[in-house]
Amino acid sequence: MSSNYSHVFEVDKFALTANNITYGMTGDTLGYWLFFPATPPSKNDG
Repeated sequence: MSSNYSHVFEVDKFALTANNITYGMTGDTLGYWLFFPATPPSKNDG
């Protein structure tokens, strides 16, 4: 196992909908990203 915690995922199905595009284009304006806040990378993240 790699010491940098790398992961490989296999995607069986993928869907792109109008919702995906709407959130991608207006997520900041609508405050959508506040529901899923990202943590800033730590100094050890590379």
